Amino acid sequence: VVKVLDAERIERDIDLALMTRATGLIEEDGEVVGVTAGDQEVRAGAVIIASGGFGHNPEFIEKYWPDAHEHGDRVWAISGPKAMGDGITLGEQAGATSAGFNRGLLLLTPGFNRDLEVAAPPWCILVSREGRRFTAETAPYTVMAGLFKRNGFVAYAVFDEETRKQADDMPVGPSWTSESLLNYAEQGRIFRSESLEDLAEQAKINVAPLLGTIEKYNESCADGVDHDYFKPIGLLPIKTPPYYAVEVRPSVIAWTGYGLRTGPETNVIGKDERPVQGLFAAGETVGTLHGDRYIGGGGSFGPALTFGRIAGREAARHALETAGLIE
Repeated sequence: VVKVLDAERIERDIDLALMTRATGLIEEDGEVVGVTAGDQEVRAGAVIIASGGFGHNPEFIEKYWPDAHEHGDRVWAISGPKAMGDGITLGEQAGATSAGFNRGLLLLTPGFNRDLEVAAPPWCILVSREGRRFTAETAPYTVMAGLFKRNGFVAYAVFDEETRKQADDMPVGPSWTSESLLNYAEQGRIFRSESLEDLAEQAKINVAPLLGTIEKYNESCADGVDHDYFKPIGLLPIKTPPYYAVEVRPSVIAWTGYGLRTGPETNVIGKDERPVQGLFAAGETVGTLHGDRYIGGGGSFGPALTFGRIAGREAARHALETAGLIE
């Protein structure tokens, strides 16, 4: 898609300034008429802010997304390193309002490395510190962070030695291969014990509920049906020592949800609830795309294309009207 759009840009002889950071908006008579980039000024009939999210800005994460900030140094973002939330800063300079506080998409990770691994393996059970399962381990990635939040922000993937040996039969990612798990256990980065009681003590999991949870889960495995959460695959019993517990957190930022408020035509909304004249926004810099949970695959890319097109159309219309070329 990017190649197609860029080819069209080249065909229309539209300038593109790379490695040039917009530092401010130019306003005249209550209207945005351009941007500044350091000591340079670029005048325009309208401005569209499409600078992405703020996944690489720790201050913004702390300020606008406390659920992500909860995970401290384990948080990292899959976006480009320049995703610093500049669009929010620029918009606020012009009196824009924002929305989407404490919203975004966090993905699960054991935190061993910075590989993108969307989900926990289906062959484990996820238990809270209370020692109880709280979801099917195959639940959609879009809801996992919310489920983790309701259960203390952290969970443990629990499985046994026989399951570890079979891990490569249901691959998830480099952190969850049979060899990787063994190596991390040897390094002390995974809890491992010959008894479930000791495993629970090491990981600070409530022992009695954990034992009961595993007993019920093993019965489900024997029946071939997950009686609690209806997990369709990965029903492997936890019976063969040593036993393992891997701490898992939703701490990979895939999308940030806080950003500028916009109207249906992508015009940025000001503090007086009226459009900021000459200012439009699209993409991840907008904070009115999603509710409490991310909607699913394409939920960021699709709106970026759709509202990016609308923003371009409306910005062009505004520029032509301002110049008196159309009514």
